[in-house]
Amino acid sequence: MLADRVKTDIPVLLKGSYSRRDQDVENPTFIVESLTPFVELRLTGQVAVSIDVTHGIGTGVLAPEVMQDVRAVIVTHATSHASSPPLEVQWSDGSGARARLRSRSLKIAASQAALTDLRALLGPERVRLVRGS
Repeated sequence: MLADRVKTDIPVLLKGSYSRRDQDVENPTFIVESLTPFVELRLTGQVAVSIDVTHGIGTGVLAPEVMQDVRAVIVTHATSHASSPPLEVQWSDGSGARARLRSRSLKIAASQAALTDLRALLGPERVRLVRGS
């Protein structure tokens, strides 16, 4: 039963849909088909870590010293687990164009410790969880 799996302050991913008969209703009913605790998504590689290394508008990427610290955190929390998704890196060249790269070799655990360390260096707005696979 889904109600047994819902706990206060435990993030979950709900999958489901809206009924066709409610499509024109102001507050349609959402029908839950599955519920997965977020921690399970992290463990199975369905959630990846994404970092934005853009320094600021028109200024390019972060300073080399900061990038070295980011690399040290990534190495500390690196994983070789087959189900772990690769690290995603985003940046801007300063002209407004954005680029995104998923590393072929760097995999980082989407653990709270890794997120906390990266957010301490880059700020909370630059470190996100994204769909892993």
